[in-house]
Amino acid sequence: MSQVLTRLSRRENRAWRGVLSVGAMTGLAMGSWAFGNQDPAPEGLRGILPNTVPSRLSSDVLDELGTNWAKWSENTTAAVEKFFQLEGDIAAQKAALDELKARLAIVDKSLADPRYRTIFGPLSTLKGSLSRTIEFSDAILESLTLDPVKVRLETIASRKAESVKALEALQAALDKIPGGKAWLPFVRGEELAKAMAGSDEAAATAAAKATIERLDGVAKIENEAQKAFLSRPEFVALKSALEGYVAAINAPVDEASKEKIRTVIAQLATAARNAEDDPTSANAAALRAAIKTVKETVPGGGAALLAVVQKNFLNYNLRLVASETFLSKLMSDARTESGGVRDFILGANVGGYQTTSTVVGVNLKPSPNSVRFDLTLNGTVQSNTTGVTSEATVNTYGYHTFYATKDVNFDGEKFTTAPALISVRPNNTTTGISTRYSGSLLFGNYADRVAAGEVASRRPQAEAIAAQRVRERVLPRFNEEADVAMKDAGAKLEKELFAGLKKVNLFPDAKVYQTSETDLKLSSRLMTAEEIGGNVPPANFLTATTGATILLHESLLNNSIDRMGFAGKTFTEEEFRKEIQTFLSTALGREIVLKDRPRAEGEMPSKNSFVFAKEDPIRFKAASGGLTLTLRTGFKSDDREDIPVSEITVPLNFTVAGPEITVTRGTIAVADVEGDLGIATKGVIRKKIQDALPDRTVESKFKIDGPKKTVFANVTKLAVVDGWVIVDVQ
Repeated sequence: MSQVLTRLSRRENRAWRGVLSVGAMTGLAMGSWAFGNQDPAPEGLRGILPNTVPSRLSSDVLDELGTNWAKWSENTTAAVEKFFQLEGDIAAQKAALDELKARLAIVDKSLADPRYRTIFGPLSTLKGSLSRTIEFSDAILESLTLDPVKVRLETIASRKAESVKALEALQAALDKIPGGKAWLPFVRGEELAKAMAGSDEAAATAAAKATIERLDGVAKIENEAQKAFLSRPEFVALKSALEGYVAAINAPVDEASKEKIRTVIAQLATAARNAEDDPTSANAAALRAAIKTVKETVPGGGAALLAVVQKNFLNYNLRLVASETFLSKLMSDARTESGGVRDFILGANVGGYQTTSTVVGVNLKPSPNSVRFDLTLNGTVQSNTTGVTSEATVNTYGYHTFYATKDVNFDGEKFTTAPALISVRPNNTTTGISTRYSGSLLFGNYADRVAAGEVASRRPQAEAIAAQRVRERVLPRFNEEADVAMKDAGAKLEKELFAGLKKVNLFPDAKVYQTSETDLKLSSRLMTAEEIGGNVPPANFLTATTGATILLHESLLNNSIDRMGFAGKTFTEEEFRKEIQTFLSTALGREIVLKDRPRAEGEMPSKNSFVFAKEDPIRFKAASGGLTLTLRTGFKSDDREDIPVSEITVPLNFTVAGPEITVTRGTIAVADVEGDLGIATKGVIRKKIQDALPDRTVESKFKIDGPKKTVFANVTKLAVVDGWVIVDVQ
């Protein structure tokens, strides 16, 4: 019920904001900010930040901390409400902001204390929203104090230096290419260098525009080889740097710009709040438009503001942390092989048998921008051999250990390997010696002692030979098998994963791999220029001691859903399930079968159809410990009147208990979109959704295909924190 009230309250706030906006505009036209008494002109954050409390800082979120935190939560709620009243001058606003910073410090301290582990979820949600509020407010105040004239000059100088550096990089690159220097006149390199070195900004601007015009014409070149050459990164970088310089030169500075700056910052703040509260495509587009306006209007391109936006709205939206232990589980391979021995060592014919046991593992190595690890091979060679010469027969038990490593690097697309290295620790034990005099009363003991002495004196040499034999047998095979395995793994990734993701537009637009001595981290982002991405993930959940942790931001879910193409289409329940099944099968490069929902005995498949809205037919929001599914759909039925589009909110909660994951549906809310549906029709809609989305239990166990084998893993925890769905796997 609280979620329904929150949504209705949000709608009322939007409506009132619209009314108040009209009132404010009317007041401006009359030369005042309110009817009756005149209020002071907006100062600092007032008139820029929305003066309502964000949903993720509401008292409902603070209540999740429990009774032990009740007094602290009450005081924090008061501090938050006081801040968003935005009263007083800038000093007063900063004082209220400092109180939020003090509250955040307590949250940070508590998140570092394992005693509060049970409430890390709501604490992390609170931390995320407090951090965003504080960072945005600080960036706004900083941006408002900037001197537009000073910043413009600094920006021009910076962009000019970048352009000179880009031109020098292009010249250096062309120097290394036979005939490359001949292309410098095409970009008017000499004239550009001369103009950029001078103090005449008009001449530098003209030269920059001339070069940009030349590079703009590359797309019209018919010769494909020339077009490809002029599209090299160095040419592209030069064009981008020069465009930045020209934009800085053309940036207007006037007295009216201060009010304009406040206006565009306010638009950004409102757009950011709306995008966080309600992740629709329209709100994402509004935030993107506000970002563009800030870049063009705020001094310095709004660097401080855009850094906050980049961090909290355009960040990676998929995170993966896999421990070395978990990776070893996927890549380990134990093998035992036995065989005969035939050799000639130190003048003796040696024969017998040996057993070689090996275990493949993974040893992660630090790398800031790739996956780097040693493929390790631990092994033992145990042998029982007999060496025969004309003087003696020697029985030997060998127990040789070895450790081989092969450096492997994965850059996100392909694996590269280095030659393997190996160390061997040989150990021979003589188990018996006999000579032709053994057993003789006169010479037997003496001959055996002489033979034993000879064997002992040759032991270091014999063990060195044994170590060399191990190296000769193990190293080439390890190199060959590892190279083939890594090559196959790269091909498999491209064929079975990357190709499918690209086919359905799910391939990330940005990704970075990192390894430390203990874990592997993947950060990637699925986002277009019209979409938004993730925020900073909760650090307490971004760990994996022995298993793996996967973090999926709500923006990843929504951006993925958009690519499925449900908008404006009509599906029966069965058609909808098959559509998702086909999409996932294509994306993952293997057949995915989604089980139909359980049906009561005698229940026939529904013939009712979903008629999805043309915009945002399906949306996910990850907040308050659960995942909220929002459907914007109507219904078509053979036996009753069609139901127009409504907005249906379905809270989903997850519980992991042993071998099962239970998905529990909360109270369904139905809101009007295309006219007043009435209580009875809304009841029908709720019943349809209840039938289509019943509570269900699924196995927590699943399989993962490793390079050499298939292993099973279990979901051990599933949490929803500050926009993220977090899955722990062991």
